[in-house]
Amino acid sequence: MPLPTLSGTARLTRDIDLRFTTSGVPVATIGLAFNNRRLNEQTKQWEDTDVFFVDATIWKAKAEACAEQLRTGVEVVVSGRMKSRQWETREGEKRWAQELILDSIGLAVRPPRNEGGGAQGGYAQRSDNGPRPQSGPQDDPWATPAAAGGHSGGYSDEPPF
Repeated sequence: MPLPTLSGTARLTRDIDLRFTTSGVPVATIGLAFNNRRLNEQTKQWEDTDVFFVDATIWKAKAEACAEQLRTGVEVVVSGRMKSRQWETREGEKRWAQELILDSIGLAVRPPRNEGGGAQGGYAQRSDNGPRPQSGPQDDPWATPAAAGGHSGGYSDEPPF
């Protein structure tokens, strides 16, 4: 039976621990926190609820890239398989832990929010207030005139290459 999978957006709870196996293969351990967010109707503030903490493991080149590029607090999108790990301490106590074996990880990119809301759907507007560059057919290879008998509007649906 396959291991259960987990995909979602999480935050790194600590810096990444990069180690190497005896044969030199990189392996990184990453602390992740997944949580639900809800809008408090009274305060109109977002609140974190129901946090799920898990240690994740990633191997080889991805492990090294994570250690170089990611830091505590960064929001990431992950996908992997849940696994139970069991061991015995030096004192003879049995221990177990759940871990996430990562297949993929990447930065979660979100557009900046416009605090005032408004017509932009809550997303920030241009802050430089400068004129937007005007592009025309000479700047846009997709804006080539349609061949005779083509679609109305004067442009072809075919790419120019």
